Amino acid sequence: MFVESQSVPELAQRGEQLVKEFTAPIAASLDRLSGDEKRDKVTTQLNSTAIFGALAFLYQHWLTGNSRISKAE
Repeated sequence: MFVESQSVPELAQRGEQLVKEFTAPIAASLDRLSGDEKRDKVTTQLNSTAIFGALAFLYQHWLTGNSRISKAE
């Protein structure tokens, strides 16, 4: 959904909004897991974007049946 939206100009802006909506809870979780340490906001945002990208990549492979992880798992 996110990768395909980038190829259509009309959907690209909405795709970017959705990425921000999905990465916000990931960033919040990373901040919470860090304990008392103050995390660098840029590092947290980059890490949340990387986690989101990895999940999106894996999900595409899972949907097409090209994943090494079975659908049952």
